[in-house]
Amino acid sequence: MIRTRKAASSTLVEVLTDGCRRVRASGHRCNTQLVHTVKDLLPPGKTEADLEEVWRTYTVFTTARNPFARAASGYNYVTAAWHNRTGTCAPPSFQQFCEQPMLLGAMVTHYSCRNVAEDSKNKKLFKTYVWDWIHVEPTSLCLVTPGEGVPVVDALVRSESLAADMEHLQALINAGRDPERPELVFDARRWANPGKAVQQTLGLNRSSLNQAVRQGNSSADEVLTSMHSKYADMFGKCGPGCVRACAAAFEDDINYMATRKAGRGM
Repeated sequence: MIRTRKAASSTLVEVLTDGCRRVRASGHRCNTQLVHTVKDLLPPGKTEADLEEVWRTYTVFTTARNPFARAASGYNYVTAAWHNRTGTCAPPSFQQFCEQPMLLGAMVTHYSCRNVAEDSKNKKLFKTYVWDWIHVEPTSLCLVTPGEGVPVVDALVRSESLAADMEHLQALINAGRDPERPELVFDARRWANPGKAVQQTLGLNRSSLNQAVRQGNSSADEVLTSMHSKYADMFGKCGPGCVRACAAAFEDDINYMATRKAGRGM
């Protein structure tokens, strides 16, 4: 799994972890492990010379989200974590962000808008300034090869069609598994880390929200899988300039989602 932030990646991680837990309960091995480089994927006895061959044997997948919704969500999420929001750390307007999405990370790096040392006590990733970039950087950078633009993933799990895409991914993974092992089963009807906007819209906390989703509450599903009204309102208030600026900044992401490229070699 190539993890892309602010695109339901936490949801997929939880679903995979629970699926593995059920496999282990049946007496078989199944692990979820965070790796930082492709080299970490090499099994014992393999070297970097075998990397391309090993990579081809993996089922590679990621999460994706409407680029405009992801940009607006990332802006809200990152700036909300700043401890210092005055002077040089006054959050840029949404218009400024759309014109320069990487501005948030630059401000934190140069002006210490977020207390990195304090945050790192709670979340390991917070200890680096990378956190302020990875939630807003274009996702297509990790989904296609440089130059050629060839897709590197076999499947996309889109926030807007979470259940259907997870069902497809589950089938894809199980098709390539060792037949001696049990199938990996996903509990797709959940939503990890629902934002405050989602909770406020529905008047539900995280626990009640997930219960509503599992019970098939259509209004919960609609809000969870789109959030169109929330982010459309942000762009509406900002005006056409924001839309054009965001479209330019995330052009590759928009083109990628428009063609829904998945499947290596396509």
